[in-house]
Amino acid sequence: MDYYKITINITPFEEWLRDVLTAQLGEIGFESFLETETGIEAFIPVANFSDAEMEYVLNAFQDDFTFSINKEIIKSQNWNEVWEKNYFKPLVVNNKCVIRAPFHTEYPKAKYEIIIEPNMAFGTGNHETTTLMIETILENEMENKNILDMGCGSGILGILASMKGAKKVTAIDIDEWSYKGANENAALNKIENMVVVFSGAGAAAIACAKIFLDMGLKPQNLILTDSKGVIYKGRTDGMNKYKEQFAIETSKRTLADAMKDADAFVGCSAKGVLTKEMVATMAKNPIIFALSNPVPEIFPKKIKKVTQNYILATGRSDFPNQINNLIVFPGILRGLLDSGRKMNLALEFKIAKSITSLIKKPRPNYIIPSPFDKRLVKTIVNCLK
Repeated sequence: MDYYKITINITPFEEWLRDVLTAQLGEIGFESFLETETGIEAFIPVANFSDAEMEYVLNAFQDDFTFSINKEIIKSQNWNEVWEKNYFKPLVVNNKCVIRAPFHTEYPKAKYEIIIEPNMAFGTGNHETTTLMIETILENEMENKNILDMGCGSGILGILASMKGAKKVTAIDIDEWSYKGANENAALNKIENMVVVFSGAGAAAIACAKIFLDMGLKPQNLILTDSKGVIYKGRTDGMNKYKEQFAIETSKRTLADAMKDADAFVGCSAKGVLTKEMVATMAKNPIIFALSNPVPEIFPKKIKKVTQNYILATGRSDFPNQINNLIVFPGILRGLLDSGRKMNLALEFKIAKSITSLIKKPRPNYIIPSPFDKRLVKTIVNCLK
């Protein structure tokens, strides 16, 4: 199979933008990436490449950045051999763990040997964060423990935990490639106590919707949509028991219909699904939570074209009001470990209110603390005492 090698140089260069572009290009068919000092080299099968799709990704950032692009065709060759020769070398961590691909024939020996099929850019142990986590697992006791690996990628951390005697490993990811890859890697390493879970589309939105209703929002004032449109009574296409509980009597059928006169939009869906034309039909001073990551349902600059008075939150750190599970996870885990309590809805409400209380003078660009606010952990732990 022939590939295109697309070299993208970013001016001015920002590391976060390189990471975001890597994620976005991965969603339109690019299969692998190499970081450079000024951008990235991205690889995609010739048959899957679209100039228009790549331009769409880059155009979102062209107000603040410029891109120089070079396209080079690479003829079909043995990619395992290329990867082995140039990129994925056997990796040894702390002289205790070696990570290799199935095609490696020469590699150092270590107490723990993990085989990873290198079909993705992450999860081979070469990323700094993954290496640090591997070191942490190697240094800590895993015997008879239940391990949760959120955002498991290739499953490498759960595999190592199992090798070190973990009783059970639950690995969760929202990416279908990761789900399949983690299962394959578990089989390669003969890991039988690791369960890999694919958290499918809609799970986050349904969880949020439940909380809104439990907090008192009237069911008729909450319109849930999915890729097929509004969840309404009588719909049969794409329905399940979880969606059924949110079906309402309404003539609205599309997201555009649902947005008319809406006070708020909460998106846990997909990039670009919310348009500026939809925002223009919302009620005055709309609240928009565009939480799809790394590309939100709508970018701020598009909202500004139709209104200047709005509140926006996203999952990204480069925009105000970042909503990320990092805000609550450290405090909740610390509090539960200290108190031995179990989470319930009342505690969730208590924690949510305590977090909002940290914002003494809320403003449109400051409605929630930063994930790095040092007050967060203590505040959440106090709720769990």
